[in-house]
Amino acid sequence: LDKCKTVADYNDYANSLLQVFDDTDGAKAAYNSALENCKKADDYAVLANGVMANLSDAELAKTIFAKAESSLDSGLELMKLAETALENLDDKDYSRDLYQKAREKMESGDDLIKLAGSIAGKLDDKDLILDVYRSAETKFSSYNDFVKLAKAVLKDTGDTGFAGEVYRKAAGAKPDCSQLTTLAAALADDIKDKKAALEVLKQAEIAVKTPADFKKTAE
Repeated sequence: LDKCKTVADYNDYANSLLQVFDDTDGAKAAYNSALENCKKADDYAVLANGVMANLSDAELAKTIFAKAESSLDSGLELMKLAETALENLDDKDYSRDLYQKAREKMESGDDLIKLAGSIAGKLDDKDLILDVYRSAETKFSSYNDFVKLAKAVLKDTGDTGFAGEVYRKAAGAKPDCSQLTTLAAALADDIKDKKAALEVLKQAEIAVKTPADFKKTAE
C-alpha cells in the first residue's frame, strides 16, 4: 500500500487484494486511502468505477462522490463528476444536483454549452437543458456565438421558439450581408418564421456592398 502513488495504483492494489486474498476490508481501506490522492474528477471516477466494479458498494461510492463534490471547484470538473455519478449510481436526482452546482460555477458561455450538451446526453431533462442554454445566452454578444448557440438549442431540445430568439439576437450583432442571408435562411427553414426571415432579408438588402452580396441576397 505504501508504494501506491496514483489513484490507479490504489485501484490495482485493491483489485489484487480481492482477487488473491478475497480481502474486502483491505480493499475498502485501499480505496479510502486513495481518496486523499484524488485531485480531479477523473481521479474520483477511476476510484468510483473500481469500487462499483470490484465491490458493488454503492455506499462507498457515494462517500467518494461526496468528497469529490466538496473538493472540486471547477464547473467543468463538476460536470464530469455528474456524468460519472450517473454511470455508477444511476441516481438522476443526484446527478442533476451536481449539474446545477457545475452551472453555478461556470462563467463562460462555451462551458455552459458543453454543460447543456452533457445534460442532453445523460438526462432526459429538457427544462434544465434550456435553463443552461438561457444562461449561456447572457454570456454572448457576437454573431458567431449566437448562431452556435441557436444550433445547439435546436439539436438538443428542438425548441424553435428560443432558438428563433437567439437567431434574432444574432441579427442584431452587426452581421455582414452574407451572414444576414444565412440567418434569414435559418429562420425560414429551421424556425419556420417567415416574418422574421423577411425582416432579416431587408437588413441584408441594406447591407449589400458588392455584386456578390447582391446575388446572394437576391437568391
